[in-house]
Amino acid sequence: MVEVYPNPAQNNISIKLEENNTFESAVIFDINGKPVLNTKTAQSIDVSALLPGVYTIRVNAGLSEQKVKFIKQ
Repeated sequence: MVEVYPNPAQNNISIKLEENNTFESAVIFDINGKPVLNTKTAQSIDVSALLPGVYTIRVNAGLSEQKVKFIKQ
């Protein structure tokens, strides 16, 4: 399970994983499926440059890949 918080977000988001998962990377996609941000950190991801709207973040953690939606205000 992946949790993105705060949701909705204004300037920064963080990713929380289950205890047995190890964060590797994440890609944020806009509503059209276009990648808009790549990150190698799960803490304090700066989303302030993104336009307000709904985004999907694809998180690679260990052997799994999970997607979560979040709202940028």
